[in-house]
Amino acid sequence: MVTDVKPERGRVLVVEDDEGTRRFLERSLREEGLLVSSAGNAPEALRHLEGEPPDVILLDLTAPGSGGHAFLECLQRDPRLRDIPVVVGSNSCETYDWRPDDLGVVDVEQKPYAVAHVTRTLRRVLHHRRDAARPEAHVRW
Repeated sequence: MVTDVKPERGRVLVVEDDEGTRRFLERSLREEGLLVSSAGNAPEALRHLEGEPPDVILLDLTAPGSGGHAFLECLQRDPRLRDIPVVVGSNSCETYDWRPDDLGVVDVEQKPYAVAHVTRTLRRVLHHRRDAARPEAHVRW
């Protein structure tokens, strides 16, 4: 189910194992007006999702714990979480034997992160999600 989202104050869950990168993203995205929570690994992120789900997830695919791919599969198995769009962070040398869009991934951000680009991507996803929530909208990713 898609909820009503205010893009300027959208809720973002950052899942990033590198503490410095995680703190940098938290601070930078908050300065951009987003509501940010964070987790250092997939199990911690799943605990965050037990409460009010975010509007979008920024996921480090190589996060330790159960890993990014397993985390995405968990999201897809849960009817309450499967519609949360996920933006993944990826190193250019990473290749995958699966299709990201099959697991709810709507965009890929190159690491190291460029905050301005990440912010634009997250705002675009939030706008898209808000537009999709309108009854008359027939929006596809």
